Amino acid sequence: MKKQALLFIVFLSFHAFSQKPFDCNDSKFYQVISGALKSYDPITGSYSGALHTYSAYNAGGYNPQDNFLYALKGKDKHLLRIGMDTIIDLGAVAARGTVVFGGGYAADVDAEGNLWVYQNNTKNSFHKITNLASYTGVSSPVFEVVDVNISSPSTCADITFINNAFYGGSRGKLYKWDLSTGTPIFTSKKVANLPKVLLELRIPMPITDFIYLIIMEVCMW
Repeated sequence: MKKQALLFIVFLSFHAFSQKPFDCNDSKFYQVISGALKSYDPITGSYSGALHTYSAYNAGGYNPQDNFLYALKGKDKHLLRIGMDTIIDLGAVAARGTVVFGGGYAADVDAEGNLWVYQNNTKNSFHKITNLASYTGVSSPVFEVVDVNISSPSTCADITFINNAFYGGSRGKLYKWDLSTGTPIFTSKKVANLPKVLLELRIPMPITDFIYLIIMEVCMW
């Protein structure tokens, strides 16, 4: 009986943490609409049915290290691992001494598999959750505070990681945080015809060097 119980527990544990990863070559966008994750095909202009639904999450990005999406859950700021078939709650992000994880809504994952969350309340730092692929829900996720050389002039709706830099946008300007020197170096520039209100900045998984924007009117830019 003990052996059967142990096998049952092991099976439940394996099943709880088995997820279907995303296919990084499918050339699709993924968007959460009213709590439902859907894929968008830019060639046909059509959405898929709901892959799964969840109450609320934001500040997400695709991790190239394990092909899962990671995001923050609503108000409690738990780290979520998102697969094609299900979502797993990896728990609350542990405080760093007296510094509490700030959460946020503008975030993306770098090439090494760390989730960078821009702190729009101060506009001069990131809270970086490290080594995303290592978490199983047993130990709490941890983060680092990464200061920026100067504050951005306004808040940023979202960011995306391309070629060792984060890009964002606000009020007709393109923001850039260059990571090549270790400390993020902030610059900005005006871009002709860039919408003043941006909802998302994303790139399809297999494509690099292009930024795709979704504006509040739900149009691709």
